[in-house]
Amino acid sequence: MEIGRHDLAAVAEEAVQTTRASVNGEVPVEYVAPGRKVEATFDRGRILQIASILLDNAAKYTPEGGAWP
Repeated sequence: MEIGRHDLAAVAEEAVQTTRASVNGEVPVEYVAPGRKVEATFDRGRILQIASILLDNAAKYTPEGGAWP
């Protein structure tokens, strides 16, 4: 593990951008940035992986044009 201080908002935004690219506009993927850094101590690679998996699953199981409540 590579623990360090990172901006969690930046990691979330990166995961959202990756998911948006993979769904090709078939499912809307929205992200509301907090407007400031959200610094925390964590393993950036692992958290990015987890966020990406969660977003990928949400996109995969949302019907085309659908949205989560």
